[in-house]
Amino acid sequence: MSRDRGVTWVPFAPILRGTALALAFDPVAPARVLAVTPGTGLVQSADGGETWEPIATDIDGTVRYLAFNPNTSGNVYALTDEDVLYVSTDSGSTWSRFWASSR
Repeated sequence: MSRDRGVTWVPFAPILRGTALALAFDPVAPARVLAVTPGTGLVQSADGGETWEPIATDIDGTVRYLAFNPNTSGNVYALTDEDVLYVSTDSGSTWSRFWASSR
């Protein structure tokens, strides 16, 4: 993570322990960040990545994509490796199954 436009860098979110599979910043509240890694699952930060806390979910499968809805504050979408789409209407605190592929 860089706070000086790339002049210097520091490790971003040691809690993530590895490669982030998905990362999403809230366009309405940019300090809110959601991330997913194989080691920690879904985590959230309310302070731009300074601190993180796990989010307990009942999402089946591994989340591969995360996206905040830029038109509706608090709505987040998560797509899993099993082609199931989940939605959260409270910035990622709780999740509901929204759609599933018929494959």
